[in-house]
Amino acid sequence: MMLSEDKKFLDLDHLCDSIISQDDRAMFLEAIRCYQIGSHRASVILAWCVTAECLYRRIDELANEGDGVANNAKVTLQSVAGMASYEENLIAKAKECELFDDYDEKCLRFARDTRSKCAHPTGVVPSAEAVRHILHICSQVVLCRAGYRGMSFVRNFVGTKLNDQHLFPDPTKAAEVSNYYIAKVPTRLHAQFASELATRITQSTTAHFRPNAIRFFEHLITQSSEETAKRIFQKLEVLVATNVVLHSIFVGLETRDHVLDAPVRSQAKNHLRDDLKQGPVERSAFHSFANLCAIGSFDNEDRALVQSRFAVISDSLSNHSLLLDRKRSELLDIVNQSIGNSSIQIGIFKGLLKLAPSQLFDGETPKVDELISALIASDWQDEDVKELWNSCSTWSNTLKSRLLRQSESYLLECSENFPETVLPLLEAAEKLISDNVTLLPDEFEECIVKIVNGVFHFEWYQLAGEAFRSFVGQVDLLRTRHQGKLPKLAALTLPSIIDDDPEEES
Repeated sequence: MMLSEDKKFLDLDHLCDSIISQDDRAMFLEAIRCYQIGSHRASVILAWCVTAECLYRRIDELANEGDGVANNAKVTLQSVAGMASYEENLIAKAKECELFDDYDEKCLRFARDTRSKCAHPTGVVPSAEAVRHILHICSQVVLCRAGYRGMSFVRNFVGTKLNDQHLFPDPTKAAEVSNYYIAKVPTRLHAQFASELATRITQSTTAHFRPNAIRFFEHLITQSSEETAKRIFQKLEVLVATNVVLHSIFVGLETRDHVLDAPVRSQAKNHLRDDLKQGPVERSAFHSFANLCAIGSFDNEDRALVQSRFAVISDSLSNHSLLLDRKRSELLDIVNQSIGNSSIQIGIFKGLLKLAPSQLFDGETPKVDELISALIASDWQDEDVKELWNSCSTWSNTLKSRLLRQSESYLLECSENFPETVLPLLEAAEKLISDNVTLLPDEFEECIVKIVNGVFHFEWYQLAGEAFRSFVGQVDLLRTRHQGKLPKLAALTLPSIIDDDPEEES
C-alpha cells in the first residue's frame, strides 16, 4: 500500500529535527523541501553545501583547540579555497582529523560525486531513492553528529559523564561503555582525558566521579599503546600534589613492564599500602596494590599487610588472578603461617572461605597439603572453621582433590558427638566425581575400604551410631550414583544400617 505524501516525508523531517546546528538545520530543511517538490538536483546541491560547510567548521573548531592535525588541515584547505580540488581536499583532511571512518568516507564521496554531476550541465537527474540516500548520508555522517573528537567532547565527558551515576549501570559492561567513549576521540587526544581529569579533581564533583574515573581510566590505559599510556601518565603527574592515593591507583592500573619506571611503581605501592592498613578496603585501591605487587616486588611490608588484613582483603584477593598466579608461593606461606597464629586465626579462616575456590590452591605444592593438614588440626567447632568445611564442595577441583588425599586424617578427627562432620568430605567427593573423576585420588576409596574392613579403628565407626549410619548411607549413595567410577567401593560389602530409634522399632 502506498504511503500518503505526509507520511512519506515524515522520516526526513525527523532527520532535520536531529541536526545540531540551527543554521545547518535551516539549510537542510530547504534541501528537504526541494526534494518534496521534485527538484532533486537542487536538493542534492543544498544538502552537500551545508555538509561541506559543517565539515570545515568541525576542522576549524579542532584547530582552534590546538589540534596540530586539524591546524595543518585548515591551512591546506585555505590554500585551495575556491578551487576545483577544494572538496576532494576537504574530505581527505576531515578523514585525517578522524571525523569519520572508512565507510563514512565512501558514502560522503558518493554524495560529493552526485552533487558534482547535478551542479554541471550533464543532464543527470538523480532518482528519488538516490536523493533520499544522500540526505541520510549528509545528516547521519556529519550534521546530526555532535562536534566531538576534540577537547570540547573531552571536557564535557570528564565534567558531565564521570559525574553521572548511570555511566556504568552494569559493571560487566564497563569495558564496552568506556571503549564507546574512547573511540569518539582520536588517539592523539587520549592523554587529554587525563589532563582534564587532573583539572577537575580539585573542583566540586559528585560521589560517583572518583569510581567512574577509575573504571574509565582502567580501560583507557590498558587499551592504549605504550607511547600513549606514557603521555597519559605524564598528564596525571599533577595528581601527586592533590590526590596521591588516586594517582597511585592509576599507576597500579598499568601492568606492562616498560611504561612506568620502577621508582614510580614503588612509591605508588607504598602510598596504597599505607591507605589499606586501616578502615574499609576500597576494591580499586587493593586492585592497583595487587597489580604492583604482582609485577614487582612483594616485600615484607606487603606480606605483613596481607596477613594482618587477610579477612578484609580476601574477597578482593580471590578475584585477582595476576597476584594469585605470580605470588602464589608467598601467599600460601602467609596463609600457612597465619593459621598457626591463634590471635588472627578467625580472620584467616573467614578469608579462606572466600579464597578456597580460587586458583591459589591449584597445582602441585606441599604448601597446600600443609594448609589442609592445619585445617584438619584446627578447632572444628569454631563457627568459621565449621563454615569452611561445610563449603568444601565449592572449592576448586584441585583443592578438593588435595583434601581427599587426606581422607584418613580428616575422618580420624570426626566424632560421634558431632556426627555431621563426616558429611563434608563425602560431599566434596560427590562434587569432584561429577566434575572431574580423574582428579579423585586413590587415597579416598582406599581409606573407606580400610574403615569398613576394620583396618582402621575409628571410634565413631566402631560405636555404630549416627555418624556411622551417615557415613555408610552416604558411601552407598555415592557408589550408586556413580556406578563404574568407583570400582573399589563397588566391590565393597557395606554393613547393614540398623535404626535404633525406639519409636521406629515399636
